[in-house]
Amino acid sequence: MADEIYLKTGELSSALLRKAVSKAENAQKKAGAAGDEAHWGHSWSWGGNTYQLFSTNAESLIWSADSKLEEVLGKLEKLAAILESGPEAMKEIDRKYKSDLKDWRKSGNHGEILWIVGGGATAGATNINSNKSPEDKYRDTVDRINKAVPVGQTQETEHSGSGLCTYSATTTLLRRKEAADGKEPSFDFGDVHKTNGGNGQIDSDGRWPDSEYAFGRKYTSKDGQTTYQMSYEDGNSSNDRIVELLKDHPEGIMIWSPSSGGFNHAIVITDYEVKSDGSIQFYADDPVNNKSPDYPSGRVPLEQTWFYSQNNNIIGTAVRVAYLD
Repeated sequence: MADEIYLKTGELSSALLRKAVSKAENAQKKAGAAGDEAHWGHSWSWGGNTYQLFSTNAESLIWSADSKLEEVLGKLEKLAAILESGPEAMKEIDRKYKSDLKDWRKSGNHGEILWIVGGGATAGATNINSNKSPEDKYRDTVDRINKAVPVGQTQETEHSGSGLCTYSATTTLLRRKEAADGKEPSFDFGDVHKTNGGNGQIDSDGRWPDSEYAFGRKYTSKDGQTTYQMSYEDGNSSNDRIVELLKDHPEGIMIWSPSSGGFNHAIVITDYEVKSDGSIQFYADDPVNNKSPDYPSGRVPLEQTWFYSQNNNIIGTAVRVAYLD
């Protein structure tokens, strides 16, 4: 999937991006040099005492700054790669900034403009107007998330035992939540299992470490910077309640309902649309769909999931509904 930049017009141009990359490189080099100086522990003696130029804490702070600058530089370099793969797209932004936006400013209709640039793709503009309906704003957000995570976690096939679908759906939901927050999706199946008491592998006898599976847990990203709390509701649900939850959680929710085989199964309800007749169309990502060639993978209408073939009243028979905060 191509990288994308989402920005308000005037916040970023190709020239500004080049300057930012250059400044980040210089700042990272200086921080690294300062870290080297601190590491050598410059000292002097006076009155029979030895004094250090840099304390241990100061050295630690310098290296921390160096590490953070390196992370920033990495992100900027990803944006710089877009300049190399699609320079015409960036030039198009600059051209429109100088021409089209002059007319836009004069018009008095000053809704925000969001430019979207894909690697090697043509620049496009989306008018984010303050008069947009809540439904349209919801769809804008959901479409961005769906594009970032088109296919969720495949249900594990090399392990036996219960809970596989729950852990897989939880992984999908976490990745979508990261995308909703503008982060690069990073959670994987092993992260979810480890959080629930495992060591990255299912117990040899097929049992999971906690009968509650993935519900009610806190999940921390690999870089330790972000933590999400899983909250849940027990009992049967309704279409109206699911829509209400999805409005608050555009990344989606996880739903746990019984299948025709007598066991509970978990999927992610990714989003909904209001059809022309006023009815609601739900979309979902089913871990079984993602592993089976007999079903379409990724986000599909709820009726096209494997789970729907087992229970055509998934929402009405929900045992548990979970979401991330």
